[in-house]
Amino acid sequence: MTSETLHETKNASLAKKTKTKKPLKESSFLKAEALYPVVFKNTLAKGKHLVTKNNTKAGTLVLAETSPAYIVRSSISSSLCHLCIKPVPFKEVSENKLDEQGEPIPDQTTTVKRPEITCPDCKFAVYCSSDCLTKDSSLHGKECKALAFLAQKESNSHIDIDKLRTIIRMAIRSLDDSQPEFTADPNLETPPRFMAEIPSHRESFEKPWIENTIEEVKEIIPLLPIQNNQKNISEMVSNACRYQTNVIPFYDFIYRGIQDAYGIFPMTSIYLKHSCVPNCAIIGDSQGRIAVRTLIDLPKGTELTATQTELYQPREHRRRDLLLNKHFWCKCRRCSVVLSKSVDQYMDGIVCKKCNMGLMIFEETKEVDDVNELMKNTSLLDDEIKGKFALCNNCNHKISVSELVDILRDAIESFSSAFHQYRSRNIEQARKMFEDYLKKFEGHKLLHPYNSYIVNSYVPLMHCCRAMNDITAAINYCRTAINQMVNSNAYTPNFPDVTELRVTLGELLLESAQSKSANAGKSIVSRNLSKKYFNEAKESFETALKEREIACGKNHFRYEQTRNYLNYAEKAPLDLEISLKANSANQAKLEEAKTEDATTQPPKKVIKKKVPKKLPQEMINSIQSKAKTEKVE
Repeated sequence: MTSETLHETKNASLAKKTKTKKPLKESSFLKAEALYPVVFKNTLAKGKHLVTKNNTKAGTLVLAETSPAYIVRSSISSSLCHLCIKPVPFKEVSENKLDEQGEPIPDQTTTVKRPEITCPDCKFAVYCSSDCLTKDSSLHGKECKALAFLAQKESNSHIDIDKLRTIIRMAIRSLDDSQPEFTADPNLETPPRFMAEIPSHRESFEKPWIENTIEEVKEIIPLLPIQNNQKNISEMVSNACRYQTNVIPFYDFIYRGIQDAYGIFPMTSIYLKHSCVPNCAIIGDSQGRIAVRTLIDLPKGTELTATQTELYQPREHRRRDLLLNKHFWCKCRRCSVVLSKSVDQYMDGIVCKKCNMGLMIFEETKEVDDVNELMKNTSLLDDEIKGKFALCNNCNHKISVSELVDILRDAIESFSSAFHQYRSRNIEQARKMFEDYLKKFEGHKLLHPYNSYIVNSYVPLMHCCRAMNDITAAINYCRTAINQMVNSNAYTPNFPDVTELRVTLGELLLESAQSKSANAGKSIVSRNLSKKYFNEAKESFETALKEREIACGKNHFRYEQTRNYLNYAEKAPLDLEISLKANSANQAKLEEAKTEDATTQPPKKVIKKKVPKKLPQEMINSIQSKAKTEKVE
């Protein structure tokens, strides 16, 4: 064979290989590029993802989407409208009292509050107005029987009712045969057919979970207007997998920071990838809409990311959480860099016993190529620590990783015990346990101040103190939590979790300022303290408002709430001064009137009373005893 022939043969072979290579599918959402400053990418290395079209400023809206299938979370489903997610009106009704078994007690009634507008058939769906009831009637009518069945079954079993409610909604929406093309309009929902393009990761779910979900679907599918066949059952199970791995919580109306609704957002789920160093935040609003906004300035071509896990926790915990709940092994920048050069060195942060300065570092070596293998055997991660050692990053003192794990286990168990008391609303006990915990593990330098269990102790401890009306302690603990979260660099600037704490700190400072202002007319000290707390509240709200503007935008109700707080904190000291001056002027007039009366009227005979210089000891003891009793109660 000549060299020319050999060359031609090689070229033909290369051409053949090139021809057999499948082109990557074009994005279904390209029209959105005309509305948002993003480019929809699909590469062999990264798969589907989003990048910035140009240099992008912090606070830029880079994507918005309306869900084709969303629900109000079951635990607060009687408080928010099932269509627009706004608060529902309540009415007082008289109902029979129930015994411990849930049976009505004869001739005993009680007055309770119930939503005014409820579906009369399932008695589960509630609405804020008759208009919302009418608008939702067509869709709700198709799922009403199934919801009534789930509502009755929920109290007697441990089913995940929100999972089943979501896949019911997805199945109903999939009946929409109009299947319009995608339109880049945030006020129009993404066509339901795109829900099927979301990866389900079904192959990585455990067999018992799949089998259990199949049985649940078989129970509810006869109650839906779809054919009861194997194909539809299988699709609903796949949708259950999509719910587990891709549902997006959104819209925190009832409690700040706790999302009230769950939605399926195809465009966002497919293209916005996870990172433990997110450069975007997902912010929800009513009507089933979310917005994706940049948290920091980004250069052109930067991949856009959001987080799907709690960021202030150790790397191993984040990775396991994402593996077990989202079915992928995180390889983001924060999870991939060596521990000694990452903020994650603080998350497990155990202080060296020898030098009391350095941190004990164990560089994890386990990486995952086959997620399905790891899902079936998570003990592979535990095997990595056997026979390994941790080194101090200051003095090179060495201990076995198993010893490191023992210290962490003690810290985790103690934290869990305190948190259990907190969740059980044993507030005084929880406070004592958290304060003892911090004294032992932070005060005695067992754990670094940025350790995740240390920092995550301050927030519930702050809430305990607030519930006990110890506002001063609550302020100190809240400040410490904010400072340690920010200084650790575990959060991207302007991240909503930190902003929530800044708003809480401002609220606490307002409470304290108002308390001191009650005595401002009698005490200069109280007056000055009141002004000080108002000013500190103002500073906290100012920072929070700047962060809210970036993460939420000026039109979001959380931005408006923070601005109202700031306006009050700015105005209150001025109102206090005006009130004090008015009181002083009134007091001067009264004194002047008394002086005039004294000069025009004959002096009255003054009867002197003997007043004891000191209260009797038995009265002091009685008051102290009563005060102690009231405090315990």
